[in-house]
Amino acid sequence: MSQHIAKVLEASPMFNLSLSSKELFHSNFLAWLGNNPDYVIKGFFVEVINELVKGLNLQSMGNWTVEREDNHFDLCIKEKGKKGKYLLIIENKVKSIPIKKQLDRYVAENVNGKGPHTKYLLLTLTERFAHRTKIDKQFYSSNDWIVKTYKDLAGIMRNKQSLISDPYIQSLLTDYIKFIDNLDALVRLWQREEYFAQDWNDITKLKDLHAKIQFSRYCEKLKKEKLSKLSSIVVYDDNDIPADVDIDNSKVYVKVSWGYASRGQDGILDVEIPVTSFDNPQIVAGLKKDHEGNPITHYNIKIQVQGHSYRHVLETNTIFVKKPVGKDLIAIGRNSLYTDPSRLYFFSLEPQNQNLPIPNYGNDRIFDNASQRLYPVKNHIPTNRWPFASYKDKGILQFIYQYRKINKDISIDQVLDNIVKEVEQILDYLQKAP
Repeated sequence: MSQHIAKVLEASPMFNLSLSSKELFHSNFLAWLGNNPDYVIKGFFVEVINELVKGLNLQSMGNWTVEREDNHFDLCIKEKGKKGKYLLIIENKVKSIPIKKQLDRYVAENVNGKGPHTKYLLLTLTERFAHRTKIDKQFYSSNDWIVKTYKDLAGIMRNKQSLISDPYIQSLLTDYIKFIDNLDALVRLWQREEYFAQDWNDITKLKDLHAKIQFSRYCEKLKKEKLSKLSSIVVYDDNDIPADVDIDNSKVYVKVSWGYASRGQDGILDVEIPVTSFDNPQIVAGLKKDHEGNPITHYNIKIQVQGHSYRHVLETNTIFVKKPVGKDLIAIGRNSLYTDPSRLYFFSLEPQNQNLPIPNYGNDRIFDNASQRLYPVKNHIPTNRWPFASYKDKGILQFIYQYRKINKDISIDQVLDNIVKEVEQILDYLQKAP
């Protein structure tokens, strides 16, 4: 099935044209339809948008224009003139996953179009993403965004396609609709995968999209289905930081997030547990925040997965660490922090020395026993790469990590359950700060 979809996509002119800038391509195509001097094509655009956004009632002969990258919005329909208000703001999410914090900022920045008349449309390739219930007006009328998928867009275009008589425009629309249908089919296949970080080699040019969709899915599954069972912690991310009135100082606040490493085209999953210090490590209870309400910690113990690399990480916050601590941090990680097997045993003393035991990573069956590495090695601080050294001061090391490689054919649940087990171990071995 996937190989057939791959062949169809790779033969599509629309798909290949979209690869240089996936989201800008869709914005350009929609803007071309909306600003077209041919009123038949423009009328087609109006019919499609009015169907997507109920209540907009856009008119073909109206005094409006379609703008791209206006005030950082992907696409918008606004009244003509310097003081023209926004009628519709469209955010495209094809190569990335919708983020509530970003969408909230766009609404806040829309000072020109404040009021009940501006509408907000989120076009997304994946219909399942974090915080959709807090974004989509379908769930709560107080939400700002009408959320539609590209599958919805393709379906409406297909139903309205008979409005176009020009054979060339018809062929463009047919290719675009098939392109969207096949992308949607791929995403649905990805969301049914049972194996962790499965390599998608059928279409290498979509590896980044596959990684983002899967690792955002792993993050939500870990938060909602796995870590939520631990009564001693509160799980949060950057989009749902608890308010001061909600903070429970008897619990540990564990940050769970996902990201994407563009250099290796790998997804990243992060679990951060705050500790007071590495000299006398204790878990921090409650949640410390800065003057802007963002969580802060001086140090973190992290469990991180990037692609198939499963890592133990020690991280400092250079806002508070004012002196070069790179060598000290490496020494602490190797020689002081949990190297006693009766305790957590987070790092081995010399990872290249096969006579020493491998650190405890939980379920050994999910790992390749031959791979264990500590980075940086031999107290070496790289001067030409981040994130191992700070942008501001190359002498300050931000984190070190040791990793093992996840075996092939390991299920998503096996990896996530192993993370939960390790979180429990860290909480058990380190006494909470009062």
